[in-house]
Amino acid sequence: MALLRLRTQLLIATVLIVCTLTGALLFIVRYTVRSELDKEVKESTEASTRAFQSVQRQREFQLSRTAAMLAELPTLKALMTTEDAPTIQDGSEPFWKLAGSDLFLLARSDGKVLGFHVKKQGWSPSVAEADLKGSAEQGEDAAWWYADSQLYWVFLRPINVGQENNRKQLGVLAVGYQVDSTVAEQLALVSGSQIALAIGDIVIASTLPSPEQSEMRKWIGRKDLGSPVGPRELTLGTDQYQVASVWIHEGPPAPVRCYVLVSLQRSNSFLQRLNRTIYILGISAVFLGALLLSFVSRTITHPLDNLVSGVRALAAGDYMFSITPRGSSEVAELGEAFSKMRSELLASQRRWIAAERIAALGNAASSISHDLRHHLAAVVANAEFLYEAENLKLNRDEIYQEIKTASAEMTDLLDSLRELARADSAVSPAPASLDQTVRRAVDAVLTRPELRGRRILIGALRITGAVTRSCIHALYCMQGISLLHQVRRQAKTAWADIPSRS
Repeated sequence: MALLRLRTQLLIATVLIVCTLTGALLFIVRYTVRSELDKEVKESTEASTRAFQSVQRQREFQLSRTAAMLAELPTLKALMTTEDAPTIQDGSEPFWKLAGSDLFLLARSDGKVLGFHVKKQGWSPSVAEADLKGSAEQGEDAAWWYADSQLYWVFLRPINVGQENNRKQLGVLAVGYQVDSTVAEQLALVSGSQIALAIGDIVIASTLPSPEQSEMRKWIGRKDLGSPVGPRELTLGTDQYQVASVWIHEGPPAPVRCYVLVSLQRSNSFLQRLNRTIYILGISAVFLGALLLSFVSRTITHPLDNLVSGVRALAAGDYMFSITPRGSSEVAELGEAFSKMRSELLASQRRWIAAERIAALGNAASSISHDLRHHLAAVVANAEFLYEAENLKLNRDEIYQEIKTASAEMTDLLDSLRELARADSAVSPAPASLDQTVRRAVDAVLTRPELRGRRILIGALRITGAVTRSCIHALYCMQGISLLHQVRRQAKTAWADIPSRS
């Protein structure tokens, strides 16, 4: 993180904060909506259970009244007085159709079945007679009869004749309906949910498709059947349900439980759409926030970029780089301070260069004055020789050339001193032969009387040192910060270029 640019650090930190806040906000929204949906589903399940119980009570009341009304019909009582089973069997069919029930039974007071009608085959009069005797022994007005995977809810009424003081029981009337898929569909229509009726772990009626019924049967087999099932989620096939259960009948011959399954398809679809919307909103918020923050961070850090460019230019030796202080007051103040510091540094550099130039000029003047003394001494000596040439029998032309050479050397030294003294002078490169330069230096030395006839040998390292010192003196004397020394050699000719920069 420390190696990144300030703009990148600011952008990353802000984007992380935006992502965290947006994610937390969207998570809270999603959790709140999910909680509300779970609450609605739970309330819907409980409402479906209450609706089922209400329908159950209404149906019980309706069938109980139907059985009571049929038991008071005079024609039915007259039929029971015959006590003839074939007659009662044939004559009870209109009453069965009038009741509209799935099971219709007429029996004597001792439980002997005289008339028996059922819509679905599978029950025999003997089975019904055994269930009737069991219900009579327990004194039940409503009973559950179960055999051969068929469950009936039966309402019993005695058939009596005579007044209360002289009442005689002719028989027993039983009216019932079978608990099957038709009943489950009616209950599902009222409750607005799926219904499954089970005895133990056997599903006897359901509105679910066959594959889901088998999964429901397996799920029931894994549950504790001793207590009602509270609302919980259940997956059957590809669908999810909220499941709750109520007891319809807990006693013998078989406990009957009703499972109410509320589909979660609508709520799950809504949650999927909500999640998709939340993801889109989150990504859009992060993307737009990143664009906005990129613009803002660029606006904030742009003055700093200008300042950084100025620092880099100063490090490279560019004192003329323009810095425009702008942005916040702190950045503008920092830019002004940097500009002032750069100006002071440039002035200090120029003062140092001027001081070094003066020192170099003094050294050069001292060296030139020393050389001038030698040349003046040679001129004076040669002038004396020229004056006494006839007496000493010397070659006047040779002496004259030596005086001329010394004068030319003195003129060159004075020109060099004048060039060094000029502040705005610039050295222009000019071609010169190294051989001639060295020869001129040797001739200047040999003009001295005491050195006449000497042989001079100069090593290459000596020449290199002399040239180096000359370059150093030239560099110190020039008003430049960055000077370039180039030596180009072609055959026996060399040029020395020392460009200056004011």
